[in-house]
Amino acid sequence: MANKRTIKDLHYFQSLPLNSKIALTKDRIREWYNYFGGKIYVSFSGGKDSTVLLHIAREMYPDVKAVFVNTGLEYPEVVKFVQTVENVETIRPKKTFIQIIEESGYPLFSKEISESITGGVKYLNELVKREIAGNDDRSEIANAPYMADFAAIDRRGGLKMNNPACIALKQCAIPSEILLFQPPDVLNAIEYDGHDIEVELSDESKKLPKASRYSRENYKFALFAPFNISKRCCRVLKKSPVHIYWSKTKCAPMTAQTASESAVRAMQWLHNGCNLYDGEFPISNPMSFWTEQDVLLYIYEKKLQIADVYGEVVKDTQTSQDESDSLFDLGIFDKERPSFHTTGCDRTGCFACLFGAHLEKESNSRFCNIRDNSNPKILDWMLRGGEFRESDGKWHPKNGLGYWFIMEWCNKFGGMKFWYPNRDYYISEYSTEETDYWLNNPKFDENENVMKTLLQDMKEAMSRSK
Repeated sequence: MANKRTIKDLHYFQSLPLNSKIALTKDRIREWYNYFGGKIYVSFSGGKDSTVLLHIAREMYPDVKAVFVNTGLEYPEVVKFVQTVENVETIRPKKTFIQIIEESGYPLFSKEISESITGGVKYLNELVKREIAGNDDRSEIANAPYMADFAAIDRRGGLKMNNPACIALKQCAIPSEILLFQPPDVLNAIEYDGHDIEVELSDESKKLPKASRYSRENYKFALFAPFNISKRCCRVLKKSPVHIYWSKTKCAPMTAQTASESAVRAMQWLHNGCNLYDGEFPISNPMSFWTEQDVLLYIYEKKLQIADVYGEVVKDTQTSQDESDSLFDLGIFDKERPSFHTTGCDRTGCFACLFGAHLEKESNSRFCNIRDNSNPKILDWMLRGGEFRESDGKWHPKNGLGYWFIMEWCNKFGGMKFWYPNRDYYISEYSTEETDYWLNNPKFDENENVMKTLLQDMKEAMSRSK
């Protein structure tokens, strides 16, 4: 079915006064309630957004249940706050965060980038296996589309299967020595090991567009990281418990997700609207068109209690707005409408998640939020420790998550800008010969071809394991 919503529609809804948004949200909740005969619940994280949604839902249906997924990574203040709310059922995932890291890897950069890295590594492993075996197997490699992202090859849009560069990757036409393959007409030609890369492409390749906006080129260094990277924690810790709950109870969830949180969530609204009835897993996001400022205004005006880790919601600006008039009647662009902020954390979520941490400055770092607004011992547990395991030669948690090494490695070889407190202490306290090898060995000098060196290590490891 054709998509009836556009980005202009989203911007229109986001610009409405809060009173109008509340009315629309109540309409979506009512529709959801009626469709499922009252068998619905609020997915309640204990965060400020879901606190607002629960307040609105219980104004309409006082007995509506809330369900809290305790992943083990919630701020202690959030868990304590959830315990003060009535009619909340707690469910838990089947595995812990540590188990998921051990099995799959660390959550790094973003869900989408982590997924691409996982797929890209599988592609490279298959290429190396075939090269070691000395065969000319050209059957398709399932994870070639992920490798296309790192080569800045557009695998989406109208080209898809007709893109000759994508076809080449799928058919293993690019040998493992040319891992940095980039079609000259897509990006500037590169030099590999002192030699210009020559890639034979058909004339059709000259019709290819410039690099896709989905390009992961800046993250290709992570394909050779000495630790595994995965987005699996989100699925196992958050989504799976909710899906299991649905299969057992047939109660349909409502979440406080908003389109303003990410491009992915904006696209979800464009495709599905607020209420998705006919998917494999029905879900309602009745606040999709709210903004962060809407949530803060609602909490401020309604004087809602929120978790202590947020501090208080206070005004940033004073306006000439008459106190007798409701701020709910003002649109987000009305100059009379003040802005708000929290005096503690601005967002919570899973405290150990590293998604987006490389983009944060010290002033708004999640690490500072944990140190200053929650328990500093949590921060220490995240940063400290770690070890290399003989079983796979990779970095793993031990006596802590070992984030200090992950961030140091990404900063050095990927040009990332991870910041964390007490850096000198963690480096001096937890460095070992193995971490020094990975961070300071001359053969990994930034001016050398790091990827080729690591590829050779990969080949040698695989040969030994045969």
